[in-house]
Order: sequence, then structure tokens, then C-alpha cells
Amino acid sequence: MTWKAVPKSLFNPVGIPPELVDGAVRWLIWLRSDAADDRDAVAFAHWCARSGEHERAAREVIHFWSLLAMAIHPDCDDPLAS
Repeated sequence: MTWKAVPKSLFNPVGIPPELVDGAVRWLIWLRSDAADDRDAVAFAHWCARSGEHERAAREVIHFWSLLAMAIHPDCDDPLAS
């Protein structure tokens, strides 16, 4: 699979370098895959802990995806549940 950067017009939180947003997106896609395991979750936590910007990028992506999920599944109590 070839990864491409998230277009700025789609999601570009102010003050977060686009490469960190792209990294957070990649991590979260991987973590939701069937191939991810507990070691990946630990590695993601370490990635988030690298800096405040890393953590903020992850939080912004999770928030954005939550909003999208709620728009698609308004009656679901946990729209991000697998």
C-alpha cells in the first residue's frame, strides 16, 4: 500500500506541522487494523510522548474522526467502536 499525505484542505489543524498530522493519521489507521497488537499501542503512546505537538496531532485527529463518525452514525453511543 502506498501512503499519501492528508490533503491540507481536508484537515489542517492550526499550529501542528502537517507531517505530524499525517503521522497521527497513519498510526490511528494502523491501530484500527486487525494487524495491530499491544506493542503497536505502546509504540503509539511513545510517539505521542515525543512532544506536545505529537500528542496534540493525535488528539486533533481523534477529535476530527469522532466528529465525522458522529455525523455518519448519529444514533450510535460510541461511533468509533469497532
